[in-house]
Amino acid sequence: MKMSRHVLSTHEIADALEDFDDDEDLQGLDIYIDPPCDGTMSDGDSGEEDCDSINRLNRHQLLAPAEMVLRQREEHDEENRTIDEVLVSPSTSSQYLETLTPAAGPSSNRSRRSRHVETRADGTSSERSQQRQRIVRPRKWVKRDLRYQQCEWSPPLPRAVLTLTKESEPIEFFFSEDVIRYIVRHTVMYAVEKHNYNFCLSGYELSCFIGILLLSGYAPLPRRRMYWETNEDTHNVLVVKSMRRNRFEEIFRYFHVADNGNLRAGDKMAKIRPLFNIMNKKFLMYAPIEKNLSIDESMIPYYGRHGCKQHIHGKPIRFGFKAWVAATRLGYCLQADLYEGRSEARETGLGEHVVTKLMNTVKTEYPETLFSVYCDNFFTAPSLLSSLQENNVKITGTARQNRIDKCPLIDAKSCKKQPRGFYDYRLDTNDNICAVRWNDNSVVTLLSNEFGVHPVQKARRYSVAAKQKIDMGLKSFYFS
Repeated sequence: MKMSRHVLSTHEIADALEDFDDDEDLQGLDIYIDPPCDGTMSDGDSGEEDCDSINRLNRHQLLAPAEMVLRQREEHDEENRTIDEVLVSPSTSSQYLETLTPAAGPSSNRSRRSRHVETRADGTSSERSQQRQRIVRPRKWVKRDLRYQQCEWSPPLPRAVLTLTKESEPIEFFFSEDVIRYIVRHTVMYAVEKHNYNFCLSGYELSCFIGILLLSGYAPLPRRRMYWETNEDTHNVLVVKSMRRNRFEEIFRYFHVADNGNLRAGDKMAKIRPLFNIMNKKFLMYAPIEKNLSIDESMIPYYGRHGCKQHIHGKPIRFGFKAWVAATRLGYCLQADLYEGRSEARETGLGEHVVTKLMNTVKTEYPETLFSVYCDNFFTAPSLLSSLQENNVKITGTARQNRIDKCPLIDAKSCKKQPRGFYDYRLDTNDNICAVRWNDNSVVTLLSNEFGVHPVQKARRYSVAAKQKIDMGLKSFYFS
């Protein structure tokens, strides 16, 4: 692993990230702002950690010394941008950004990942960094379409009857009395660990505390103390009547959802894992189950220090925690899983592992239900379609050109030269996987074990050659 450390001011680092285009090898970075040296209270000029833009940093923070920790990996396919360890230095630097340019020369082609060599009892050695041997299933690609089989989908019986009698009841489905008691117990336990033996907390107070946190999500302010200010533009009557500011700060200081003395080793999210598991169970319990599901990543904005914090360049939310989410067509979250970084115990690719794990959990609760899952090219692969098809799960998604198991489709360069609307397709007769590549605004490759190419439907597209909108054929699972 190759590590670069640059100590600059915050605005210099921000400018460098905006101008830096070649991010193929930038697999992880984090920015740490040094605290004031005089020990004064810094909460007044500190933005909330749940803000979603670096532009909200004020002048003091932009001019403060900061440090960027940059890690470079060679595994581009996993988009691993984990900051594995925190490296903080109080020193400052006036060096500029020529060190951000990737070094040229023979050394730049060397492996940028350290190899950890294990010695077995028999004297042989193995490298953890050795690429896993992926088992390729035999494929028989033929020029044939996949016949669509219409299946009547019957929704499963609801796990609970939702009869709303008051406005707060939807929140109480998830933060029920047993969940509130669980959080109260661990919060008081943590206060005792901090030698505050007089701290007490009731379920009503905790419910008000959680309500204020939820309110701050859709009515955000730069600092949480501003909700109790008397200014007309920040004063929130609902918050003021619910809880005093000092009491909120005291609960915030001791808020805990796990026993620090019984944390699971190796789990970077162990302090929130119990509550996260409870929420996942309740998501399935009250889920409006639908046939069509979507699996994708979701960024949770966070600008503090944590080993699982991610940076995805070019995204609307660049810094934060990355969560894998399985959601319904209307956006209801069925299951979520926080990304903790690279795992050596995984036998499949990251995308395939995520989809398999989420759908196995859903199928455990609804084993007889047929699901149609849609995902992008980070997840889609023929091996994923083959494995989940055995579990009565259909997959449709875009695919990368190097993840179609040597399917003899027309290559992307030749397809781009064809007229708009041109397509080529193949069918794997072993697992009934249809692969299609067509020329639209760009060359698109799709895999599906549910939909075929026909019937071809018409869509209006603008043609540069004809200088007008023309009818072009789109495949059936394009509209699915």
